[in-house]
This record gives sequence, structure tokens and C-alpha cells, in this order.
Amino acid sequence: MVSSSKMSVAVRLLEPEGYIVHAPPTQTITIYSTDSPGAIPRAKAYVQARLNAIVQANPWLTGRVVTDFIGTNLSLQYDPTANTLPLEESSMPKLSTAMDYQELTNLFKPLEVRQGTDLINKDEPPFRVHWITITPTRCALFMTISHGISDGYTYYRYRLYGMLSATTPIQTLDPNRFYDFEQVSNVNSAWGNDSAALMSRFPLICNILGTLLFSPKPNYALRTISKDWIAREKAKAVAHLPHVAFVSTNDVLTSWFFRECNSVVGFMTINYRGRMKGLASHLAGNYTSWLGYQPEDYASPALMRESLTSNVLRRVALATFRGCSRALHQ
Repeated sequence: MVSSSKMSVAVRLLEPEGYIVHAPPTQTITIYSTDSPGAIPRAKAYVQARLNAIVQANPWLTGRVVTDFIGTNLSLQYDPTANTLPLEESSMPKLSTAMDYQELTNLFKPLEVRQGTDLINKDEPPFRVHWITITPTRCALFMTISHGISDGYTYYRYRLYGMLSATTPIQTLDPNRFYDFEQVSNVNSAWGNDSAALMSRFPLICNILGTLLFSPKPNYALRTISKDWIAREKAKAVAHLPHVAFVSTNDVLTSWFFRECNSVVGFMTINYRGRMKGLASHLAGNYTSWLGYQPEDYASPALMRESLTSNVLRRVALATFRGCSRALHQ
């Protein structure tokens, strides 16, 4: 067990985070290029200074994931006075966006934060940032965080990753958990999200496990997204439902993906911050659930956006969720 006199604060994690900590980390690779070799050292110094400022506002990022001596009460233990996090450095002369996806993931595997038992009660950081030199005029930033302490909202949306930019103010995210989240979320599902129960049904769990154990190994590919296509799809979606003021890029991509897969049921992760009493936007952690969509529901990105902006988090096209039995067998 990791123990330190300086790590005097321990935040007990949510019960689901005990499972989520075994999931792959959330991470990004951002590649930069410049015409001036002298700009690279300045950029690296800027990132280190910015990273220190983020840690000073959020010292929990420097903590460790631990349990008690009998292996229960999973917690994030940290030093509340922490004020720096070293920007780690690596050299990858062959790094390119044209690399095979599997080759790319293998290249970065040693730099990832650990997961599950390789992280818990080990002197392993749940948050790391690497500065990667490619050439004198090209570099990359690799940022990785344990899913057990952070969901996508904490990482991406104007939060940790965004704070590296000078255009985003440094914010303090509260690591203390809202322990009533599951209870309140279940109440929400009872009167709103009628598809959430499917995710915990035994037949679906068996189906997922069977897919993982017996299906052929999936092929992975790296794709880029056209900004022009996104803009056109957004315009089409808003024209389809004029009362929906806007659609997000995520709405566009999710609707497109479900349509391409011809999904019987498609589930999208929903951030509950600001949509549930007691869940403010500054809370760090994992506060998401699932919202299910059938073909009539995901036919347009605007329909997906409308399902999130109504008073009830619920599909808007169908009165009843009729695809459960079909979904379990496909």
C-alpha cells in the first residue's frame, strides 16, 4: 500500500469507479509543427508552467489510487500542497498521423497510466503528461489519465485538457464525490431514461462477455474528420428540426455512426452535470450514464440533441422502448 505523510487527504471514490478504474485510460495525442526550431523549447516551457498552474489548482492530480488494508474503500490519496507535476519527455522520430493505429497504440503503451491492479496501491501516477520530440520542428503532447478518477467531461470539455490553452482559464475541480449519484440517477431513469435498465440486464451482460471472449479480434483504424462535412451535417440537422437551436459535433458523429452500423439500439454516454440536482459542473469524477436510441431516435443529430435539452433525458421519437429483446440477440 502506498503511504506518505504528505498525502494527507483521501477521497473515497464512487462504487462504480471501483470497476471503471480497470478500464483503459482517457488520453490524447496532439501533434504540433512550426517553421522555427526555437519555438519548440519555448512551447515546452509554456506547457510545464501551465501544467504547474493546473496542479496548483487541482493537487489531486498528483495523488495515488489506494485501498485500505483489506482491499476495500478505494480512494484517491493526495498531497493538498502539491504545486508541480514534471512534464515527462520522450523521443519518437517515427511518430506520424499516417502510422497504423495498432503501431501507434503500441508506441504509446509504455507512457500510459496504469489501470486496475497495476495502478491500485502502487506508486503509479493516475495522471501523466509527456512532451515528445519528433524532429527539431515537430513535437507532440501526450496526456493520459486514469478513467477511475476522471470521465470524459473532466478530461476534455473545457477542463483538464482545455486548461493547457491560454484561452481557457485555470479552474479548480472538486475531487470530493457526490455519493448520492447512483440513487438520484436511478430515480431519473424511472421517470425519464427508460433505456438505462437494459444496460444492467443479465442477458445483455452475457452477450457482451460472449462477444469479448469468442468474437474475432476487431480491426482498428485511424480516421480524420472533415470539418466541412461536420458543418454541412450540422446545417442539415438544424434545418430538419428548426426548433433545435444547435447540434454538437458529438451529435453528428453519434447519429452517423449508429446509422452506418444500422444499430437496433445505440447507447450514448450522457454527462449528468447540470442535469441533476447536486451535480455541479466543477465536480471531478465519473458522473455519466447511458441513453439508448433506436433507429427512429438517431435518424437525425437534431433528434439526439432534443433528447438532451428536454426536461426529461429521454428519446423523443418513440413512446415506448421496444427494441430490448432484439438488441440482446444482435
